[in-house]
Amino acid sequence: MLSRRRLLVSCGVLGLTYAVRPLRAALASSNSVEVEARIRVARIVRDYDAQGIHRTATDVDEASAHWLAGQLQAAGIEAKLESFPINRVDLDQTFLDIDGRRIGGVPLFDAGLTASEGISGHLGLVGSNAEIGLFEASPQDGTDRPGPLRQALDGSHKAVVIVTRGGRPGLSLINASRFLAPSGAPALQVSSVEADWLRERAAAGASAQLVASATRRPAKAFNVVGGIPGSDPAAAPLIVMTPRSGWWTCAGERAGGIAAWLETARAVSVVKPVRDVFFLASSGHELGQIGLDAYLEHRAALVGQAKLWLHFGANIGAGRQIRLQPADAEAQSHGVAALADQGLLASQIVPLGTAPGGEAGTIFHRHGRYLSLQGDNPLFHNPADRWPEAVDVISATRQALAFATLAAQLATT
Repeated sequence: MLSRRRLLVSCGVLGLTYAVRPLRAALASSNSVEVEARIRVARIVRDYDAQGIHRTATDVDEASAHWLAGQLQAAGIEAKLESFPINRVDLDQTFLDIDGRRIGGVPLFDAGLTASEGISGHLGLVGSNAEIGLFEASPQDGTDRPGPLRQALDGSHKAVVIVTRGGRPGLSLINASRFLAPSGAPALQVSSVEADWLRERAAAGASAQLVASATRRPAKAFNVVGGIPGSDPAAAPLIVMTPRSGWWTCAGERAGGIAAWLETARAVSVVKPVRDVFFLASSGHELGQIGLDAYLEHRAALVGQAKLWLHFGANIGAGRQIRLQPADAEAQSHGVAALADQGLLASQIVPLGTAPGGEAGTIFHRHGRYLSLQGDNPLFHNPADRWPEAVDVISATRQALAFATLAAQLATT
């Protein structure tokens, strides 16, 4: 597999970026279908990255929705936007001040907020009697389940500083799983590069001021939806879904899945489906996956009616792992065979009956059938998750083609 770091150099009319020698080798060893798909995938990832920070209900998020609807339309699927209301969190002052040194951060969007003057007191480790507790957490942690993070928020501290520990140094934010029902002490997430100094100051019981001031404003977010009718109205529909929002630019986290979603649309649009095929690219992923909930608000029966929910989750083509989350043995067999057709092997298959991560988890809890594809990403939820560093175009393309072919088969049988 070619290193993603070598896929850099301009590629003529298309304005894409690749490395000359690796590209020539790829062209020589691949069929034209895969080569053309690689160019499309690279273009989608590059364009998505260039849009900016994809937080839900922001101007970038809305512009990205219109862009993606156009891409879906160009792939041959009738597309439209569906809006849903949200109380967007707009940050005011968000920092930690210790000994005259100010450290910027981002509050947990599903915990408490402070007034503009913030909270002052001594800094100490979580579990101490300090007014402000110091805690470390990873971007995979969640506030919606019992555990150390939830205990820290619900403990006796007036506020909490969370040092975020991702795969790389930086501010790797935690999803707001309880966005619609925030609770707990105000919590400010700060970069892992501050960890050693903060631990020293906590050991000394330093005086600190934590400000996590923000305003919740009514706004709209948008799901991109589309579909193609099947010839048999009685046949169970197929749904292809992917999230499209995130904390940062999130090229590796989200763009590989979006590219795969569009490749699947292309594949389905050129066959004659027996069953209806619906496409959903949802906003609100980082906020408790509220975009999928909005989609299902008037389609609740669709969960159980569907033949399968095909889910393109996080980090497709962003790391070395390929993770399958199947609902049952049949879905697992479909996924394994589809990957094998592209010369790929799942490095992890989540045991049957285990609640999957991402939007597939909603389908699991509502007793639907799903097959979810995910990957790994050392830059997960980190501002450095950018094109071209974050995405291996060859890997992302092969995974996209594998599941696009599977979707076309499921649509026609």
